[in-house]
Amino acid sequence: MRHYVYRVELTEDPSLFESHRSWHVPEQLDFEQMQLAADVLEGEHDFSSFRGSRCQARSPIRRIEAIKLDGYNITEDFSPRVVSSASLCQTSSSSQLLRPIATTTIKQPDILHVRVASRGFLYNQVRRMVGALVDVGRGKISVSQVREILEKRDNSLLRTVAPPHGLYFAKVEYDNIFN
Repeated sequence: MRHYVYRVELTEDPSLFESHRSWHVPEQLDFEQMQLAADVLEGEHDFSSFRGSRCQARSPIRRIEAIKLDGYNITEDFSPRVVSSASLCQTSSSSQLLRPIATTTIKQPDILHVRVASRGFLYNQVRRMVGALVDVGRGKISVSQVREILEKRDNSLLRTVAPPHGLYFAKVEYDNIFN
C-alpha cells in the first residue's frame, strides 16, 4: 500500500517556510463538501479523468483505499499543533467515518493534509484529485460534478491540478510474503 500526503497552506498570507513545501490556497474552504467529494473517489474506479496526459499505465482502473483530510495549526513558536478531531471532523455514529463539520463553526486550520492510500496510482492522479477537492472546497464545482467527471473518463474536464511542491510520498506497506 502506498501512502501520499498533499499539503495545502490555508493562511491568508503565504508563509516563507511553506512556500516550496505546500500549495498556498488563501480562500476559506468547505471541508464538509471536500470530504463528500473524497468519498466519491474512494473505491475502485476508472480514473481516466484523473490521469495525466503523459500517463503510460495500461489500465486506468485503480482502487483508492482511503482519502482523509487532516487540519493543523502552526503555533507562535512554529511547532505544528493538530487541530482536534472534534473541531475539524466529527464521527458519524452510523458509519464511524470521520466527517468534517461546517467551516462556519470552526476556525480554518493553517495547514490541510490530504492523505491518500492505494496499491497504485496513475501519473498525476493524486495532484488531480487534490485539485478537484480544493475546487469543491472553493465552491467552483460540486460533489455531483466530481462524480460526473469521474464517470465521463475525460481528463480535460478537470480545471485545477495541484502543483507538485505540496505532494509527499509518506510511506509504503508491503504484504508479508514470507508467511
